[in-house]
Amino acid sequence: MRYFVIEGVDTSGKSTHWNLLATRIQNARINPLSQVNTSYISPNDVIFIQEPSNLPLGKRVRDMILHENITNDDMSRFLLFLAQRAELIQYYKSLPNIVISDRSLISGIAYKGIDSIISIKQALDINLIATRNILPEKIVFLKLSYDEIIKRLKKKMELNNTAKDHIELKGAKYLYDIQLQFEQILQEISLYARSKDININILELDASYSKEILHNEIRLFFGVS
Repeated sequence: MRYFVIEGVDTSGKSTHWNLLATRIQNARINPLSQVNTSYISPNDVIFIQEPSNLPLGKRVRDMILHENITNDDMSRFLLFLAQRAELIQYYKSLPNIVISDRSLISGIAYKGIDSIISIKQALDINLIATRNILPEKIVFLKLSYDEIIKRLKKKMELNNTAKDHIELKGAKYLYDIQLQFEQILQEISLYARSKDININILELDASYSKEILHNEIRLFFGVS
């Protein structure tokens, strides 16, 4: 697979732009391996996936962590997300298609909350074991100012009448600190890629730009239409 990802903290618009690409690309296939019949997938189709995935393990992890609050242990959460990522990559790695993911190992490391236990480099090494050394070929990083995070989080919480998830409850300062983690992780990935002579392209975008401007930038960067 040609593995592309859209990354950013909650409220950055990553899922919005993932969905926008999926609806505007004519040959898009959304989570196709979660369906029974996958024979219709053509090598020219662009596949859209998410983390946590819609595969059996991913669905369970999503419910356990985001809604059931089954564990408050950061290392346990990190390893659960890692397990579903290993399953996801295993399913898609042999396909020739472009695969565009909403979230990736980058979010998995940034949200891990285990900085006092293992370093970013150690977390990256563990992820590489789980994904069989597969890294994204292209990464879009949607970045926000602290003030914009406050504004968007407030709006999201006002519009959301259902129970808030554990990320929303932690607030804007938490999300901004996570965004700083994203930057450090991208630096670590770039260092690793250079040491292994791997070509990884990273596009950092100001997520406060208009939806259409960002969509066109992402579409051109990924080379899809």
